[in-house]
Amino acid sequence: MTEHWETVRFGDLFLEPSKNGLMAPKRVRGAGVRLVNMREVFAYDFIADQDMELAPVPAGATVKDWLLEKGDLLFARQSLTLEGAGKCCLVTEVNTPMTFESHIIRVRLDPGIADSAFFYYFFRSPAGKAAIQSIVEQVAAAGIRASDLRNLRLRVPAVAEQRRIVDVLTLLDRLIETDRRLMGQLAAATDVVWRRATVGADTTTSFGDLATLSGERRNPGEVDPSMPYLGLEHFADNGEGLLGVGRADDSTSLKSVFVPGDTLYGKLRPYFRKTARPNFEGLCSTEVWVIRPVDGVPASFVEWVVSRKDFTAFAMAGSGGTRMPRAAWAHVARMPVHVPGAAEMASAATTADVLREQYWALWDEVVDAERTRDELLGPLMTGSLLPQEVAA
Repeated sequence: MTEHWETVRFGDLFLEPSKNGLMAPKRVRGAGVRLVNMREVFAYDFIADQDMELAPVPAGATVKDWLLEKGDLLFARQSLTLEGAGKCCLVTEVNTPMTFESHIIRVRLDPGIADSAFFYYFFRSPAGKAAIQSIVEQVAAAGIRASDLRNLRLRVPAVAEQRRIVDVLTLLDRLIETDRRLMGQLAAATDVVWRRATVGADTTTSFGDLATLSGERRNPGEVDPSMPYLGLEHFADNGEGLLGVGRADDSTSLKSVFVPGDTLYGKLRPYFRKTARPNFEGLCSTEVWVIRPVDGVPASFVEWVVSRKDFTAFAMAGSGGTRMPRAAWAHVARMPVHVPGAAEMASAATTADVLREQYWALWDEVVDAERTRDELLGPLMTGSLLPQEVAA
């Protein structure tokens, strides 16, 4: 099937030479244009309208050289882990000026001979990951060089075939995006339900009277290898739930145990607001609190309290450490919480539970679509499966 594919040097597909990002020390940040940091590269596959830090770009005639355009590929030059080096993401929208920092390599392809979305998907596939791993250097941290990246030799189809492959994979990613947007709307509706229930509430109690911190631990080797595992990397920032789920056999050392009804909250660098209430049992990092409601308190109410910005603000106020702050349960347990009356609590919990069922039904769709996409990546990117065969 690959008789019409050819081996090309990646750099021969570039519209212009690749470019490393600009130096933007902390002291100059806060004004300027949006800055894609390593945090965004590792948190997102598609770069668009996410909230980012601001940084100035160099003044003068070369300012446009530092700005990103739709279709640019961004590669992580360095990572603390071998798997993270060379991670690729795609710029899909640039509604306001956006630049990128020095640990990132920008690649701008010639659209006449290369489809940037195809190469984004390629570098997600087993073949693409193997190509990146072949140029990773491991010293203090794992990293790649722009010169090695452009000299990669890749076997790819003509641009028309690239676009047919992209059409198949993009259809699945659009479904995922739509479902995640609906999940966000359901989460917002749940927030409204609980806000209304607590308006005018004249009862205040400490958070520690509503929930306890579970200390149950298990060794991953003692459980089913396929049991779900959640590390901090599986949580979105800003209270936006889960990005994905790992497996118990992906982890080592003692882990915390969670069950349906528990709310999870990342205690390390709590300002990221990594939180979720999974509808399944699993293991999680010990850097994640497993917060369990006391008898009689709806799990959805505890989840709502933990997801709010004022919970994180309170947690940060009592956290220890400067560079890597950790929240302290003894402090958070003292946080005052307004509690609705019994009737209001029961009514809100019923509505919240209905919204939650819809939320996790969409999550199941997301998981299925992601699994299908990832299963297609390998054969589509090696030519062993044609896009028209998928459509059939």
